[in-house]
Amino acid sequence: MLRPLRMSGITFLAAEPYGAGAASQGAATGRQDGQVTIAVGFPADLTQAQLVIDDQGRIVRKVLTARTTSFTRAFVYPEPAALTAARARCLPQVTVRRYRRAR
Repeated sequence: MLRPLRMSGITFLAAEPYGAGAASQGAATGRQDGQVTIAVGFPADLTQAQLVIDDQGRIVRKVLTARTTSFTRAFVYPEPAALTAARARCLPQVTVRRYRRAR
């Protein structure tokens, strides 16, 4: 299900564990079709994230994993023709899937 993200990209990133721009562990783990996969870890918080970044520097998929929970989000950005209306709202479309890992 697609839902608009009700915040700006800057506000969204600030609320994420990697929003400060620094992680205690990080590595590019793959490249495919112009996309880069980055893994970042925060051992003190028992949290890790896997980000897929497109060739325009936008997050297109995120998997955030904590001790017992994993959240997957896929981001869909408006096409250039629809960009004017989207900028007025500043809302990319987001798909949210939540998975609970077995203990």
